[in-house]
Amino acid sequence: MQRRISAVLCILAILLLAFACAETEWVCINCGKHVRAVLGDICPYCGAQKHEHTWQEATCTEPRTCVECGETEGDALGHNWQEATCTQPRTCSRCGLTEGTALGHVWQEATCTQPKTCSRCGLTEGAALGHAWQEATCTQPKTCSRCGSTEGAALGHAWQEAICTQPKTCSRCGLTEGIALGHAWQEATCTQPRTCSRCGETEGTALGHEWQDATLTEPMTCKRCGMTDGEQLIAVGTTLTFGHYPQTASGTDNTPIEWIVLDRDGKKALLLSKFGLESKPYNEKREYYNLSWELCTLRSWLNREFLNKAFSAQEQKSILLTEVDNSKEQGIFRSADGNNTQDRIFLLSETEAYRYLCVTSSENEKSREAPTAYAKVSGAYTTERFRTEDKDPAGWWWLRSSRSDYLDFTAIVRTNGTRGDEIVNTAGGSVRPALWVDLETVVLFGSTQTVETVVPFGSTQTVEIELNS
Repeated sequence: MQRRISAVLCILAILLLAFACAETEWVCINCGKHVRAVLGDICPYCGAQKHEHTWQEATCTEPRTCVECGETEGDALGHNWQEATCTQPRTCSRCGLTEGTALGHVWQEATCTQPKTCSRCGLTEGAALGHAWQEATCTQPKTCSRCGSTEGAALGHAWQEAICTQPKTCSRCGLTEGIALGHAWQEATCTQPRTCSRCGETEGTALGHEWQDATLTEPMTCKRCGMTDGEQLIAVGTTLTFGHYPQTASGTDNTPIEWIVLDRDGKKALLLSKFGLESKPYNEKREYYNLSWELCTLRSWLNREFLNKAFSAQEQKSILLTEVDNSKEQGIFRSADGNNTQDRIFLLSETEAYRYLCVTSSENEKSREAPTAYAKVSGAYTTERFRTEDKDPAGWWWLRSSRSDYLDFTAIVRTNGTRGDEIVNTAGGSVRPALWVDLETVVLFGSTQTVETVVPFGSTQTVEIELNS
């Protein structure tokens, strides 16, 4: 313990000795002399007290300096330059000294997405312009005309197919591809000028119809296009003359027979005499059984005596042999009326009288007939009570449909135009022959004839036709 205390004391003694022996050097601010002294603060030259420096830190241009005595220590720091910017010249960050001038902004003009901007400092001014969009086209998507930025996809071409005068063309941009088709001309017709079948464009005028006059079997017809106008000269409802038969009271005449056209079937026509030409019973003898058209004497007379007396050999060639339907459908109040027959001349059935002349149980002026003077001399009955459309006293006339419920009765058309029946051998009935003729070979007499177009159940109109002589 004692040893340790001795050691510490020894160290302290050494330190005191070193401090006492320390030498300082300083400049007397009074006389300016350099003083070296050991533990001494008095100038040995002038007796002035040792000076303590009040240091001012070194600056960019001055070293560390005592503000009282001006003594310096070390070197000036030198300027710490910061490079010039857009708004500041070159500047010392310590003392603020500047050198030169500010650089000024390097402006980059505003774009679609950026405002006006300095490329050095990033300062902005104003706002971005925004995109100036141009709508998408066939080959380009929606595009900004300033910056070229795109949005979406191109529309693609909207092709319209080539036409006569234009090639295949895009309806959006007008781009064309290939060549125009050219017109597909169809030659002019009667009613249309020369016309393109693709686009409908026309050139010139229509040709107009080249009409051929109506014939007995055909209406007025254009020989170019086949169009028809009006009716053939022999139309349903007209009257014409064909053959000859006595019609005056003396019976010495040979007067043309007038016929009404009841039906047409192509080149054929069904004719019914306009007047009652003769007065004969349906059957010459009274026979009490179901007498049919096939067996009656009037059928025999029409197809022999009347045929040969009324028509020449040439005219008979135009009269067609007809399959006469005698089935039950041809009568109103009967069953089948015997077999069908092959006749050139025949009488109408009840069904045909209804179809062509509307013979029913109601009075009908259209179906009334007037016997000729020759027929009246032969015994044809007439009455002033009922008259025809021509205001002549009306008679009654035979049909070919017999009655199965009364064995000796057959159908007639009464003087008032209604359907009725009569005993087969009754006198006073008129005969109105019916026949089918071939219009291509028929010989019609008379140069010009006024005919009536009969409108069923209505009025008539008068026309004139030119007939063969």
